[in-house]
Amino acid sequence: MKTNFKFSSIIILVLSFSLLTIAFTPLMARTVKILKTVTEDIFHITGKLEVENGLDVKGTMKVLGGWETKNSGTIYQAPTDGFVTFFCSGRFDACELNGDTDSSSSADTVRVRSYGYNGSMFPVKKGDYWKVMHLYGGTVTVYWIPLGSN
Repeated sequence: MKTNFKFSSIIILVLSFSLLTIAFTPLMARTVKILKTVTEDIFHITGKLEVENGLDVKGTMKVLGGWETKNSGTIYQAPTDGFVTFFCSGRFDACELNGDTDSSSSADTVRVRSYGYNGSMFPVKKGDYWKVMHLYGGTVTVYWIPLGSN
């Protein structure tokens, strides 16, 4: 009888632990602490990942999103951190261009200025507004490139 009692107790304990694990899995999945090297090909984390003491990536890591063509004179709100790059081209007329960005929806703070056939680039914080002002001259080309994806 004692053997059967111990065996039954172990089964009940294992079943109880399994049910607790199933019940608390959504809560446990919110915090991931990696104590050893993960060797799986894909390790997917949904939500926020905080890294302490640096991140050492061996292989590739996507940091930049895709290039997006934008228009000068239009105010945009940045869906992510990113960069705006712009340049002037044309046969005879040089340009004067301003790159503006701030948290105001009018994006009135000039961060960079370009004259002639030069180009420039400026960073934009997620949620801030930005625009490229074409003050005079040739043809303007404007691109947005996000850090990550939105």
